[in-house]
Order: sequence, then C-alpha cells, then structure tokens
Amino acid sequence: AYNGGTNGNGSVFALGTNGTGFKILHCFTNANGSHRTNYDGGNPYAGLIIAGSTLYGTSCNGGTGGNGTVFKVNIDGRGFTNLHSFTMGALNISIDLTNNDGANPFAGLFLSDSTLYGAAETGGTNGYGTVFALNTNGTGFKVLHTFSMKSGSSPHGNSDGADPVAALVLSGKTLYGTGSFGGTVNRGTIFALSTNGMDFKTLYSFGQESGDGGLPWGGMAFSGNSLYGTTYNGGSGGNGTVFRLSVIPPLTINCSGTNVIVSWPTNGMGFDFSGLNLQATTNL
Repeated sequence: AYNGGTNGNGSVFALGTNGTGFKILHCFTNANGSHRTNYDGGNPYAGLIIAGSTLYGTSCNGGTGGNGTVFKVNIDGRGFTNLHSFTMGALNISIDLTNNDGANPFAGLFLSDSTLYGAAETGGTNGYGTVFALNTNGTGFKVLHTFSMKSGSSPHGNSDGADPVAALVLSGKTLYGTGSFGGTVNRGTIFALSTNGMDFKTLYSFGQESGDGGLPWGGMAFSGNSLYGTTYNGGSGGNGTVFRLSVIPPLTINCSGTNVIVSWPTNGMGFDFSGLNLQATTNL
C-alpha cells in the first residue's frame, strides 16, 4: 500500500484468497528531515515478488538517502531487511535529481537465481533513471545502464529512453524494459540489454508510426518471440494502445528443388546468433 499504515508511509500486507486473515507484515517508519529519510523506505508503489518464503519489493521514497529502497521481508512479517538505499544526490533546475545509482524506483523487481533486477525512474548521472541489479542478500549492487541526457530542444528526446517506471522482463540473458519518456520524440521506448549491462539496444521509439501509442507506463509480458505491452495514451482514439513487438528474427529458409538453404539472422533485437551451427541428416 502506497500510503497509510501506522506512520502514513505505506505498508506490506497479506490476506487469504478468500478475503480472510488480513495481516500487516510491515509498516514503513516515519521519514524525517527535508530529505524525508528513514531506515526502511516509504511509499511502495509496485507489486511484490515472492521466492520461497521471502517477499521482495521497492519503495519509491525514504531510506537513508530519501530516494527509495529495495527491501525484503518474510511472508510471516519477520526479517525485514533494507537491501539498498538509493543515495541522496543533487537537484538540478533543468533536470531531475542526479546521483550514482538512481532514485525513486516505482517499478517492481525481477528475480533470476539470486539476482534482483530493477529500474529507478530518476537519478543516475543524467537524472533520467537507471537499470540496476543486486544480489538477494543486498550485496553486489550494480548500475547496468544510465539513461542519457535528453535534448534541450523540442521534442526533448534522446536515443535510449528516460524515466522507466515498469518492471523488467528477462529472457535468457537479455533484459527487456520500457522508458516512459525519451526516445526519438519523447514518447517512450522499448529497450534490451544483457544482464551484465552490455549490448544496450533501443528496440523501438514510440511516435515513429501513426497510431502506435506513447508513454508505455505498464509492464510487458514475453511470449514466444514477442513482447506484449500497453501505452498510456496515443493510438487511433488517443486513449492508449496494446502492442506487440517481435524481438527474435526468424530463420530464412529457401527451398529450390531438393536443396534447402537456411540462413541464420545476424545480431539483432538483443540476440546474438553468431556461432550457431545447423545440424542436418537425410535419415531422421
């Protein structure tokens, strides 16, 4: 819950699927001072993820830097741990807050093995957000990508996107996400990068085609070779779109008589097909 609780800074709760047994697992503490700092965070906006008996989440405010936290808590409410507090940073009149690690993570987390992946809406060296990773025990925090500075002239776009507010999705070793703004005409982007932070690619900038939508504030789902998601506005009616983006290019197969020629795609859409070999036999 974003607000409320005993201190007004939100809570983590549980209840049975039949509506019984409601229980408060954690109430975020009072935030103090001009930077609204505390030890645990405040105002959790995104949903939680669960692994075993542990819940993981983000709060977009609070923490020792006042700019949000990544936390975990057991499903019985015990063992609350602040895994990372986003640093305080500095305010700039022309852009959002800048720091080294990001700030205000409205997005939820994605867990793979013992690594949590997430996005911070603002902060980073340019003030337009970051993609980050850290271990489930709170160690090894790493900024995988810092979104670039936006243009000073209209439409104030950039090459990679800005202000990510939706959770990432993972396929293989590639993370996919959206920037709610930025891109060619500042209408948002779909991007991909490796889990080690390499090979960042902008897969699509909204506003390139008529009716494609804009401001992809929601998360995406991966199915087959395509990503599915939504935009907040745009489209033919101006009230948003549901979109699909194919991210794995297909093989090219040409048949000529008894000959079949299969061509592998080159690197694209976050996938590297180099080094793959085709095995064939006339006796299946």
